[in-house]
Amino acid sequence: MKPHPPKKPKEPPEEFPASWRSGPAIFPILLAIWSVLVTYLYFDRLPIHPDSLLSILDQWTQMRFWHPYLLKGLVGILTASWILWACVQVGQGVLDRLCPGGSLTSLERLVFGGGIGIGVLSNAVLLLGAVRLWYASVFYAGLAGITGLAWFYRKNKPLTASLQQPSAKPGFWNTAWHIALAVAACLWLLGSLSPEVFFDSLHYHLGIPAQYGLEHRLLSVPSLLYANFTMTLQMLYGLGITIGNTLTAKFLHLGMAGLLGLALFGFSRRYLSAETAMLSVILFLGIPMTGITLTTAGIDIGYSALQFLAAFALIRALDETSTPSGNRAWLWIAGGLTGLSASCKYTGFPFVPIAGLLIVWRRWDEHQSGRIILNQLIHFMAAASLFILPQLIKNMVFNHNPVYPFLGTHWGIPRIDVTEWNRFFYDQNPRLLATELRHWDSALRFIFHPWFLTLENKNELGLLGPLCLLALPALFWVRARTPAFQMLRRYAALTWLLWLLTTKVLRYSLPMLALASPLFAETLIMASRSAWIRTLVLGSVLAGTLNNFSMLAKMIHQVGGWQVVGGWVPEAEYLGEMHPTYPPPSYDALAWMNTHLPAQAKVLFMGDCRSYYLERRAVPSSTPGGQAIVKIIRESRDGTEVARRLREEGVTHLFLNFGEAVRTEGYQLFPWDPVSWPVLTDFWNHSVRLLWKKENFTPGQLKSLYVYELLSETDAARPHEIPLNFLGRWAPSVAAQKQLK
Repeated sequence: MKPHPPKKPKEPPEEFPASWRSGPAIFPILLAIWSVLVTYLYFDRLPIHPDSLLSILDQWTQMRFWHPYLLKGLVGILTASWILWACVQVGQGVLDRLCPGGSLTSLERLVFGGGIGIGVLSNAVLLLGAVRLWYASVFYAGLAGITGLAWFYRKNKPLTASLQQPSAKPGFWNTAWHIALAVAACLWLLGSLSPEVFFDSLHYHLGIPAQYGLEHRLLSVPSLLYANFTMTLQMLYGLGITIGNTLTAKFLHLGMAGLLGLALFGFSRRYLSAETAMLSVILFLGIPMTGITLTTAGIDIGYSALQFLAAFALIRALDETSTPSGNRAWLWIAGGLTGLSASCKYTGFPFVPIAGLLIVWRRWDEHQSGRIILNQLIHFMAAASLFILPQLIKNMVFNHNPVYPFLGTHWGIPRIDVTEWNRFFYDQNPRLLATELRHWDSALRFIFHPWFLTLENKNELGLLGPLCLLALPALFWVRARTPAFQMLRRYAALTWLLWLLTTKVLRYSLPMLALASPLFAETLIMASRSAWIRTLVLGSVLAGTLNNFSMLAKMIHQVGGWQVVGGWVPEAEYLGEMHPTYPPPSYDALAWMNTHLPAQAKVLFMGDCRSYYLERRAVPSSTPGGQAIVKIIRESRDGTEVARRLREEGVTHLFLNFGEAVRTEGYQLFPWDPVSWPVLTDFWNHSVRLLWKKENFTPGQLKSLYVYELLSETDAARPHEIPLNFLGRWAPSVAAQKQLK
């Protein structure tokens, strides 16, 4: 009897690169056990309550979808779509000139064109504001011009075939990821249609562009430290709220989330595997923190999208320029997108040297000469500087310091008080290694922070979800990697290290999580080669995804904006009441001032930094920094001088949100001393008159809003009723005043 020939080992599926090699055979089994363990522990701490979810769904099914507010939502969607479409058209035009005939899929042309176009339009808005042309008519004309040119270009452009790539074979898991993404999209739409209550948006993401629109130009806001941050994406939001409404800005952010999802999909299709593509999208967009962030007019998702596109372009650039005669166009694209992402936040500036380090690292591995490495670095850095310089120039003009408010205690104007800067800096929740490693318990949490962030983080439990921790060990399973995987892994590791060493704010880790998602997806798929292991691992991922979406549904329901979308509550009533993440609001006072104050009025804010919904010029102040009124009073000799200085700055009215001032009094917003307090008292007794107030002392809905008029010199000399000075809550002690006397 002839012996049977030995069986050939099964080859990996064709969609996986040939350079992949598995690790120890026991690892897939351990990964399956780990996946089930993480899922069990997470559900044990944050179980899904079907009754609660059914109650939420029952309320949502009773929403009405024919009422005036939804017309506002439709306007927001249409204007945001027009702006994003214009970004894609402009970016694709630039892309076609840099890479004529480049091997790009239709999807890649879309995502790279969108990223480049966002940078071009944002800086175009910045330039128009700099030359005092921030007008809706100018913006409409610009968008109409782009639309006309795009139609003409498309009509006269010869048809070219786009590079096609094989898609994943239909199957249970691919179908499951599509259904999960569709469910998530419904939640994102509901959250994006809700009125904007995100603190940072009302504070400066929208508040500052709104002031630019009222003044029809860029302007310095020295009393608000956040106004001096790099504000690239905020310029696009300024365009949106000028020609559209608040929801336009929210849908712009949602559109950038879509751009990021498509970029994750396109990168996986080109460099990893077709089966990985949808899973990489789910692993990032399925994070509850991602979902709740992309439904606001924040910038973190847009910032993450641009950063991932920059990494995608850099990996493409390193492939295209692997020889001395290679095309350097992708180096320029990668440099431009890296500079664009860096210009969104000061914390993004290190991404430029990180990318430069990766260029050197890759070329060193290839044994390239120092001359070639330096040449490529110069091209990359020159392109990156094009998008960073406009923001630095703006701060240099306004504050004489390109990175203001940083270094503002020694460089730039106005000079920042050291005490105020310390409050501002520590409010960003920086990570201090000396503190982290001082005790064994804190050091252990620092070393194993992914575990503690996912399962033990009391303040933000549920925001991260279980998927990242579940997938993390798979990254250590791969022994050999494609160059693209290796580069992305290095990029993600360096950005993770940057986040780990600088801040504790979980939301700031989103760019790193976006970079890591394709890595997580690819290694999970590669580790799940047998049917039963794949069922356990991907089943755990699906269970974690469902848990994430249930958390997102609860968060959206808790904030309550869906009641406005469903026609249950008027928008003004909703914005006038407190909600989770929306502390004592000023909306009632802002709405009153929009109706009753003259168009040329200018309002100085006290106690609240959220000026967005005011349609009048404002002098807001940073909550962690100093209040504008405090600085003026400290620099004045008496109340008459205070009133004169305010009139010279154009201030006509004062507004106090006493409830918010009490909530944030830990920041010491009104540090009156025995010298400044008599000056305030003199000013208050002679130059201020109460115009309007709204008070509500119901527990849970406390409200103390006051609008004052700054009297003219003539009116101040006449007898008038002296309003109660609520700032007396922070008056110096009687003993301190007597000691001064």
